[in-house]
Amino acid sequence: MTPDLLSSLSLSTPELILAVGALVLLMIGAYSRSNNTMTGLAVLVLVVAGLWLVFSGGQGAAYGGAFVQDAFGAFMKMLALIGSAVTLVMSMRFARQEHFDKFEFPVLVLLCTLGMLLMISANGMIGLYLGLELQSLAI
Repeated sequence: MTPDLLSSLSLSTPELILAVGALVLLMIGAYSRSNNTMTGLAVLVLVVAGLWLVFSGGQGAAYGGAFVQDAFGAFMKMLALIGSAVTLVMSMRFARQEHFDKFEFPVLVLLCTLGMLLMISANGMIGLYLGLELQSLAI
């Protein structure tokens, strides 16, 4: 791998954590019966991405300038991650009461959060559009 690709991957690690976490949870959910476990694992993925974002402290541009990471972007990403985690925790009891506690819901929240994070870091229209499409996946 080239040094530019490695630095780009290190700047976009929270997004990669969310993407891989959503795919893994989708596979686990297809074979698991416990939906509370899925929600807990989704919150864990959000916490891991948030901790990585806080402790990595990386700033700069990646992927040829299409992806920008700065202090304000990190702050906005933390707000999105915290909001998504709170949404998942608050929805557990309500989803059980209304009988829509399916395993897809936490996965869709993770993918929407990934879209939010991509929109926050976008430095061009293509990145913004990609984030918007990921964010609207749950509609």
